[in-house]
Amino acid sequence: MSASELSIDDLGPYLEKEVDGFRGLRTIDKFAGGQSNPTYLLTASSGQYVLRRKPFGELLKSAHAVEREYRVMQALEDTAVPVPRMLHLCEDPDVIGAVFFVMSFVKARHFWDPALPELDDADRTAIFDEMNRVLAALHSVDVEMIGLADFGYPGNYFERQISRWSKQYRASETKVIAAMDELLDWELSTLGHPFADLAYQCMQLRMPQDCVIRGLGGVDRAPLGIPSEAAFVADYCGRSGLDEIPNWTFYLVFSFFRFAAILQGVLKRAIDGNASSDQAFAYGALTAPLAEMAIEELQ
Repeated sequence: MSASELSIDDLGPYLEKEVDGFRGLRTIDKFAGGQSNPTYLLTASSGQYVLRRKPFGELLKSAHAVEREYRVMQALEDTAVPVPRMLHLCEDPDVIGAVFFVMSFVKARHFWDPALPELDDADRTAIFDEMNRVLAALHSVDVEMIGLADFGYPGNYFERQISRWSKQYRASETKVIAAMDELLDWELSTLGHPFADLAYQCMQLRMPQDCVIRGLGGVDRAPLGIPSEAAFVADYCGRSGLDEIPNWTFYLVFSFFRFAAILQGVLKRAIDGNASSDQAFAYGALTAPLAEMAIEELQ
């Protein structure tokens, strides 16, 4: 979808009424990255903002819940987890054709290659250490204190996640992928979800560097100041007061499975003409390789 589908004439007056201090919307530019919820840079007389919306068209049940993104980031505003400032949530799809929210625009550097070739060793080490710190900080947040006690169901996280993503995968399946079928037959665990986040981060350390979503697989990381997976996990454990992560293979395999299911959804939206990015077919093509990497990890 192009940015031209968002009308300055319609969106501008609406935001002037709903967002404190907003005035004079001039341009709407779609960010190139991202495969799920289309995201735009809004430039106005009062400054720059970011709008994130659900995709147009028919969506999978419970997918693209930008309302939940908004609620979580709003709740995290006064914690040690860095988030932009949430400004407005619009749950009326008639305004622009989809539910959306607006947040502050935070200027930052963008690194598309996880090997960070444009930085020196010390900066690479600092960035990976900060990623580790934020992950541990997120997992230490008291959800009751920040008003998220009712945000999700307690316990049985992996059982519910695998059930959901199995259904999402089947709903967006475009061809038979033997490795995905094998993963769908797992016996399920019910252990806690912070380790799923950690494994999802470590998955990048294993993914190949030469694909559309670059990883660090095969890269000699020590000379670059980038930690090994074992060191990254050890640092997380130290910050979280843990001795180790039990059942580590399970969390890794789950991460590959979930990401593969997500990318299958990207491919289905591309086939249906409802993709968020012109690279959607390339992203979707990673479903089978990711599932095969999960099977290799199991073996």
